[in-house]
Amino acid sequence: MKMLNLLACLLLSGASLLTLQGCYYEAKAEKGGNLEQMQQELNWVSFAEVENLQKKDPRRVLVDVYTDWCKICKMMDQQTFSDPDLIRYLNENFHLVKFNAEEKASISFQGKTYRYLERGSRGYNELAPALLTNSMAFPSFVVLDKEFKKEGVIKGFKDASSLRMLLESDQL
Repeated sequence: MKMLNLLACLLLSGASLLTLQGCYYEAKAEKGGNLEQMQQELNWVSFAEVENLQKKDPRRVLVDVYTDWCKICKMMDQQTFSDPDLIRYLNENFHLVKFNAEEKASISFQGKTYRYLERGSRGYNELAPALLTNSMAFPSFVVLDKEFKKEGVIKGFKDASSLRMLLESDQL
Protein backbone atom coordinates (compact mmCIF):
# COMPACT_ATOMS: atom_id res chain seq x y z
CA MET A 1 0.00 0.00 0.00
CA LYS A 2 2.85 2.40 0.85
CA MET A 3 4.36 1.68 -2.54
CA LEU A 4 1.09 2.55 -4.28
CA ASN A 5 0.80 5.80 -2.31
CA LEU A 6 4.38 6.71 -3.20
CA LEU A 7 3.77 5.92 -6.86
CA ALA A 8 0.58 8.01 -6.86
CA CYS A 9 2.46 10.94 -5.29
CA LEU A 10 5.24 10.71 -7.85
CA LEU A 11 2.76 10.60 -10.72
CA LEU A 12 0.85 13.60 -9.36
CA SER A 13 4.10 15.54 -8.85
CA GLY A 14 5.17 14.81 -12.41
CA ALA A 15 1.79 15.83 -13.75
CA SER A 16 1.95 19.08 -11.73
CA LEU A 17 5.35 19.94 -13.20
CA LEU A 18 4.12 19.25 -16.70
CA THR A 19 1.07 21.42 -16.07
CA LEU A 20 3.24 24.27 -14.75
CA GLN A 21 5.55 23.99 -17.75
CA GLY A 22 2.54 24.01 -20.09
CA CYS A 23 1.12 27.11 -18.36
CA TYR A 24 4.48 28.86 -18.68
CA TYR A 25 4.63 28.24 -22.43
CA GLU A 26 0.98 29.20 -22.92
CA ALA A 27 1.62 32.52 -21.14
CA LYS A 28 4.69 33.17 -23.31
CA ALA A 29 2.72 32.27 -26.44
CA GLU A 30 -0.04 34.72 -25.48
CA LYS A 31 2.60 37.48 -25.49
CA GLY A 32 3.18 36.86 -29.19
CA GLY A 33 5.29 33.72 -29.30
CA ASN A 34 4.46 30.49 -31.10
CA LEU A 35 3.94 27.80 -28.44
CA GLU A 36 5.18 24.88 -30.53
CA GLN A 37 8.15 26.83 -31.87
CA MET A 38 9.19 27.99 -28.39
CA GLN A 39 9.31 24.41 -27.20
CA GLN A 40 11.13 22.91 -30.18
CA GLU A 41 13.04 25.46 -32.26
CA LEU A 42 15.50 28.24 -31.87
CA ASN A 43 14.25 31.64 -33.03
CA TRP A 44 16.93 32.49 -35.61
CA VAL A 45 16.71 35.94 -37.23
CA SER A 46 18.72 37.96 -39.76
CA PHE A 47 21.04 40.86 -38.95
CA ALA A 48 18.39 43.31 -40.18
CA GLU A 49 15.78 41.70 -37.96
CA VAL A 50 18.02 41.68 -34.89
CA GLU A 51 18.60 45.42 -35.17
CA ASN A 52 14.81 45.97 -35.14
CA LEU A 53 14.31 43.49 -32.29
CA GLN A 54 16.91 45.26 -30.15
CA LYS A 55 14.86 48.47 -30.34
CA LYS A 56 11.79 46.70 -28.91
CA ASP A 57 13.36 44.06 -26.68
CA PRO A 58 17.08 44.62 -25.95
CA ARG A 59 18.97 41.40 -25.21
CA ARG A 60 22.37 39.90 -25.71
CA VAL A 61 22.88 38.50 -29.20
CA LEU A 62 24.36 35.13 -30.11
CA VAL A 63 25.64 34.86 -33.68
CA ASP A 64 26.24 31.31 -34.96
CA VAL A 65 28.94 31.71 -37.63
CA TYR A 66 28.99 28.59 -39.82
CA THR A 67 29.64 27.34 -43.34
CA ASP A 68 27.69 24.83 -45.43
CA TRP A 69 30.69 22.49 -45.69
CA CYS A 70 31.45 22.43 -41.93
CA LYS A 71 30.61 18.98 -40.53
CA ILE A 72 31.03 20.11 -36.93
CA CYS A 73 28.56 22.95 -37.59
CA LYS A 74 26.02 20.37 -38.72
CA MET A 75 26.73 18.24 -35.63
CA MET A 76 26.03 21.29 -33.44
CA ASP A 77 22.70 21.83 -35.22
CA GLN A 78 21.72 18.17 -34.76
CA GLN A 79 23.01 17.57 -31.24
CA THR A 80 23.51 20.80 -29.32
CA PHE A 81 20.81 23.01 -30.80
CA SER A 82 18.17 20.31 -30.45
CA ASP A 83 18.42 20.20 -26.65
CA PRO A 84 15.07 21.45 -25.24
CA ASP A 85 16.62 23.11 -22.18
CA LEU A 86 19.19 24.96 -24.28
CA ILE A 87 16.51 25.99 -26.79
CA ARG A 88 14.41 27.42 -23.97
CA TYR A 89 17.40 29.21 -22.39
CA LEU A 90 18.59 30.74 -25.67
CA ASN A 91 15.12 31.83 -26.82
CA GLU A 92 14.46 33.52 -23.47
CA ASN A 93 17.82 35.26 -23.07
CA PHE A 94 19.23 36.02 -26.52
CA HIS A 95 18.36 37.21 -29.96
CA LEU A 96 19.85 34.56 -32.24
CA VAL A 97 21.45 35.13 -35.64
CA LYS A 98 22.54 32.23 -37.85
CA PHE A 99 25.18 33.55 -40.26
CA ASN A 100 26.80 31.67 -43.14
CA ALA A 101 30.34 33.08 -43.33
CA GLU A 102 30.25 32.44 -47.09
CA GLU A 103 27.02 34.39 -47.64
CA LYS A 104 27.17 35.95 -51.11
CA ALA A 105 24.47 38.54 -50.55
CA SER A 106 25.58 41.85 -49.05
CA ILE A 107 24.65 42.31 -45.40
CA SER A 108 23.96 45.65 -43.75
CA PHE A 109 24.67 45.72 -40.04
CA GLN A 110 25.27 48.64 -37.70
CA GLY A 111 25.37 51.16 -40.55
CA LYS A 112 27.94 49.31 -42.63
CA THR A 113 27.49 47.07 -45.67
CA TYR A 114 29.52 43.85 -45.79
CA ARG A 115 30.09 42.24 -49.19
CA TYR A 116 31.15 38.84 -50.44
CA LEU A 117 34.84 38.55 -51.34
CA GLU A 118 35.91 35.85 -53.78
CA ARG A 119 39.02 33.94 -52.76
CA GLY A 120 39.85 31.01 -55.02
CA SER A 121 37.17 28.31 -55.04
CA ARG A 122 35.62 29.72 -51.85
CA GLY A 123 35.05 33.22 -50.72
CA TYR A 124 33.59 34.80 -47.60
CA ASN A 125 31.42 37.66 -46.50
CA GLU A 126 33.41 40.56 -45.01
CA LEU A 127 31.26 40.40 -41.88
CA ALA A 128 32.75 37.02 -40.90
CA PRO A 129 36.33 38.22 -40.27
CA ALA A 130 34.94 41.42 -38.72
CA LEU A 131 32.99 39.40 -36.15
CA LEU A 132 35.73 36.81 -35.64
CA THR A 133 38.63 39.29 -35.49
CA ASN A 134 40.15 37.68 -38.59
CA SER A 135 40.37 34.28 -36.89
CA MET A 136 38.01 32.31 -39.11
CA ALA A 137 37.24 28.95 -37.51
CA PHE A 138 33.94 27.11 -37.73
CA PRO A 139 31.73 26.83 -35.91
CA SER A 140 32.21 30.03 -33.94
CA PHE A 141 29.67 31.76 -31.74
CA VAL A 142 29.96 35.50 -31.28
CA VAL A 143 28.32 36.97 -28.19
CA LEU A 144 27.28 40.60 -28.48
CA ASP A 145 25.90 42.78 -25.70
CA LYS A 146 22.68 44.78 -25.99
CA GLU A 147 24.53 47.56 -27.86
CA PHE A 148 26.13 45.05 -30.29
CA LYS A 149 29.57 45.29 -28.67
CA LYS A 150 31.46 42.02 -28.78
CA GLU A 151 31.66 40.25 -25.42
CA GLY A 152 33.55 37.26 -26.77
CA VAL A 153 33.81 34.39 -29.21
CA ILE A 154 33.26 30.70 -28.50
CA LYS A 155 34.99 28.42 -31.01
CA GLY A 156 34.45 24.78 -31.89
CA PHE A 157 31.96 22.10 -30.96
CA LYS A 158 30.20 22.49 -27.63
CA ASP A 159 27.55 20.24 -26.18
CA ALA A 160 24.41 21.89 -24.79
CA SER A 161 25.54 22.07 -21.16
CA SER A 162 29.03 23.37 -22.05
CA LEU A 163 27.63 26.06 -24.32
CA ARG A 164 25.13 27.19 -21.72
CA MET A 165 27.79 27.24 -19.00
CA LEU A 166 30.03 29.43 -21.19
CA LEU A 167 27.17 31.79 -22.02
CA GLU A 168 26.23 32.14 -18.35
CA SER A 169 29.82 32.74 -17.24
CA ASP A 170 31.94 35.86 -17.54
CA GLN A 171 34.71 33.87 -19.24
CA LEU A 172 34.08 34.60 -22.91
